[in-house]
Amino acid sequence: MWTRHIGAALGVVAASTLLHCGAAVSATRAPAQGAQEPQDYPNRQVRVIVPFPPGSSDTVARMLAEQLGEAFRQTFYIDNRPGASGTLGSGVAARAEPDGYTLLFPTCSHAISAVSVKNIPFDSVQDFTPVAKVADSPMVLVANPSLPANSVQELIALAKKDPGALTYATNGPGSITSLGMVLFKSMTGVSMRDIPYKGAGQSLTALIGGEINFMLAPLGAVSAYLQANQLKALAIASGRRSPLVPDLPTIAESGVPGYEATCWYGVLAPKDMPAPIVQKLQDQIEKAMQSAEMKNRLATLGVEPSPESGATFGAYMASEIDKWGKVYKDTGLAQE
Repeated sequence: MWTRHIGAALGVVAASTLLHCGAAVSATRAPAQGAQEPQDYPNRQVRVIVPFPPGSSDTVARMLAEQLGEAFRQTFYIDNRPGASGTLGSGVAARAEPDGYTLLFPTCSHAISAVSVKNIPFDSVQDFTPVAKVADSPMVLVANPSLPANSVQELIALAKKDPGALTYATNGPGSITSLGMVLFKSMTGVSMRDIPYKGAGQSLTALIGGEINFMLAPLGAVSAYLQANQLKALAIASGRRSPLVPDLPTIAESGVPGYEATCWYGVLAPKDMPAPIVQKLQDQIEKAMQSAEMKNRLATLGVEPSPESGATFGAYMASEIDKWGKVYKDTGLAQE
């Protein structure tokens, strides 16, 4: 059974127990001279802006900062700048000097806020230099065990039998948990009710308690509950099966062709950052993500390394903005 893979690959780590890896990685040599020369980069500490509070994406960012600090023998420190659906911190990064000493660690929310938030003071694509894609955080369609549906097709049939009766939890408008379900409903033609909660902790408590029927949730947040049979998984929302739970089918292969809702992590820099610095960072990020140590550490969080070049990441990010923009347009969702 696919559930056996969760215990082996993830342990029983829930989102609320994700640990931080430290605010910075200390330098082990004195700064070099000539800070403006790409070949000397980095010769002083590097700020990595995370546009969210500590926890979750912050944890992955700290892991990467640790690896980059060791590789470059310089300090890479985390600067949490939460607010305005992540756009506050992203705006700080967009206005920074493109010298490689300010980086941004965005998530899928960067693509969503580009279409969900009004009057963003920057262009989510043009005002940044894509450095590298880092990892994916697979989303899983999970249900209360009492729900009489054990597959996506059975869920769709149940929803069509009694339109509007089924309920699902989300973390509020503009979240990947909400938009993923809006996309699901638009592609299947079913009617279900969105019950928003203030964060994953409240929504999971409601789901386990039977207050709602199902939800989309990060794999790392629900693995412990799946192991304890407090929840059941119907499918994974990624475009392909996850190596962390290889026996769990995708929503796309379960009768909704083309469906995909994945949260990802990447690294951006202010626009016009010199190509040699981009390449240096890209090479070390790829090396870090391919290491056995990082793969194992990320697996405990339900996160898959998925390093890609800056060019590939930039194209992917633009396609994500287009996808969520179409969802907003086609369904008439209101911007924040």
